[in-house]
Amino acid sequence: MQAQVNNQEKYGLMVEDRKQLQSKFSVCQAKIYAAPELAPAAAHLEMEQVNKEIDKLAKDLAAFEQSRFALWNNEQYWTVYLKSGKKMSFWSAGPSARFAVEKLKAQLNKMASFQVAIAGPFKRPDLNTSQQALDAIRTTLEIDLELQRMVKQYLNK
Repeated sequence: MQAQVNNQEKYGLMVEDRKQLQSKFSVCQAKIYAAPELAPAAAHLEMEQVNKEIDKLAKDLAAFEQSRFALWNNEQYWTVYLKSGKKMSFWSAGPSARFAVEKLKAQLNKMASFQVAIAGPFKRPDLNTSQQALDAIRTTLEIDLELQRMVKQYLNK
């Protein structure tokens, strides 16, 4: 049960970190995007810091989600034994857990495909990639939440 609480706290912190990074990124990106070559050096330095934080969050989230994926990607985990002695599996029945787990794996692969530029000066494609990485992080967290709801609803865990 303690691991469950820690995972919930960790998940909540990552959601909050992503929101704060999105805000920081938006402010910084607005200073650079219109004319990257004319943007002040301070804006590029600020973007370096933001991109380092985005990269760190993406790596931390990937490690966190890989461990959750390892737990959830198991048909036995999604099997419930009823009081009547019957066995019920949510792995492939109804809104299946298997589909959601596969969606998480695909999203983790997508998230890993974005290479956030760490050093400036930044150009528009660099800024676009940073935003795409933030979007991928958000989507990964949303899929995780979907799986958390399935665990609670199907398995009462």
